[in-house]
Amino acid sequence: MAEEKIPKLKVEESEKAEIFKEPKDKKQMFKKISNIALWILLLSWMTMCTVDFILSRQERETVFTFINQKVLYEDGHVLKRTGLGYRVNYYNRESYSGIDFGPFWLKDASKNIESETIE
Repeated sequence: MAEEKIPKLKVEESEKAEIFKEPKDKKQMFKKISNIALWILLLSWMTMCTVDFILSRQERETVFTFINQKVLYEDGHVLKRTGLGYRVNYYNRESYSGIDFGPFWLKDASKNIESETIE
């Protein structure tokens, strides 16, 4: 069997120089580094939000929340967990139960619900 020759791509030296071009000044270098850093921060934040969202939907404890509050009511309690830009509310009340995931200004939905007294 004869080996087939693969044609090489011809790239001129000027094109190679443009591809691997070093930034000319410090301003361009700073822009590139800050751009990469911002993308890394954005992707990290999105990952944190996604992980906590998935965990809250599986009714498990969130990982990336840093403020944890427990509000007691006569008929149960509400756990409020706040992360970077979002809040998860776990409702465990007789009148209302469930989980809310939303922005950090998310209000307690069970405050407006009156608990029924059974005699």
